[in-house]
Amino acid sequence: MPTCQNCFRTLKWKHTGAHFFWIHSSITCPFCGATQYPAARERKIEIGISQLILVLIFIYHIATDNSAVTIGLFSVEILAYAAFHPLLLKISNQKEKLF
Repeated sequence: MPTCQNCFRTLKWKHTGAHFFWIHSSITCPFCGATQYPAARERKIEIGISQLILVLIFIYHIATDNSAVTIGLFSVEILAYAAFHPLLLKISNQKEKLF
């Protein structure tokens, strides 16, 4: 779970889960009100995982040519990623450049 770099308190899953796709935005600590940003390394990992999910779905769709199963698989992957994303997220006080 992400920890605020200002007050060092752990943010709850509910609060960070609400900011699922916040690559370029910020999140406010509910305890101290400090603005927190995703770490550059985490943003790169998030972009890579998003692209990997899309490539896997595309390959599966080409291999099976079954749209209903592809949509179902895509939904399961997105829900699993959304559930585990807040657990792996790291935040910082400063907005870091991506590259």
